[in-house]
Amino acid sequence: MKAVDKRVNGLAFVLSGGGSLGAFQAGVIYGLAKSGVFPSTIVGASVGALNGAFLAFFPDLNMLEELKTVWLTMKARKMFSLNPIRIWQNLWGRQDYLFTHEVIDRLLETFLGNLKIEDAKIPLRIVTTEITTGKKVVLSEGDVKRALSASIAIPGVFSPVELDGRVLIDGGVSCYMDIETAVNMGARYIVALDTTPLLRIRKWQPMGIIKTISHAQYLFLKVRGDEEVKRWRSAAQVIHIRPRLNKMFNPNLFNHTRELLDQGERRAQLALRLMRVLQWV
Repeated sequence: MKAVDKRVNGLAFVLSGGGSLGAFQAGVIYGLAKSGVFPSTIVGASVGALNGAFLAFFPDLNMLEELKTVWLTMKARKMFSLNPIRIWQNLWGRQDYLFTHEVIDRLLETFLGNLKIEDAKIPLRIVTTEITTGKKVVLSEGDVKRALSASIAIPGVFSPVELDGRVLIDGGVSCYMDIETAVNMGARYIVALDTTPLLRIRKWQPMGIIKTISHAQYLFLKVRGDEEVKRWRSAAQVIHIRPRLNKMFNPNLFNHTRELLDQGERRAQLALRLMRVLQWV
């Protein structure tokens, strides 16, 4: 199946960051692809850039099945190369990160080889952040592997990436979900794939320091996503898709991947029905 024949003109997928919660995005992408819905533009930050790049270069249902398989095989130990001695050395040395891009680089090399961003079958934009100014840097050309490594370079976790004279880090730092770039590229319809969940919390319960900090970070990202959607609703029609969870999943662990993938596929069908009501497809 050749997805380039199935593109919806003027439709953009905008994918947020979110670590292991990015499995939800992969499920939505696959679910929409099964129904023959593919975008004409893709914008991604952090893990959203990884999912978006896979779709941009391989808009084919069989390859998107492979994307799901990649997610199902991901483990924290595999992703972060948990070597206690190296972590200790980096913590107490002069390194400004805990982990290299070694694992991610191998994964990207397997699928993307020496491809450039401009080689994508669907136009792709990768969002990064310039580390000295905090400004958003949107990459539209050049080595896609380097661009993706920059976009997922979580400060303190992965090493920054020097690219064309700039030192770049995680795109989610400057723009968690970059609807602006999609609008500037001419998108009239936007599916915003936001990993920040809609939590079913009926009553606040004390949960300890670490979980409280994590919850505060979740609220910060949720508000940013909501504000981005509201800001651009007058410029384009937006369908905002989020997972619905009973509790917050740890974005650094991969023990809920199957649930997130399955929910993503279900949410894709809800989004598809809305697209038909709005006459996007």
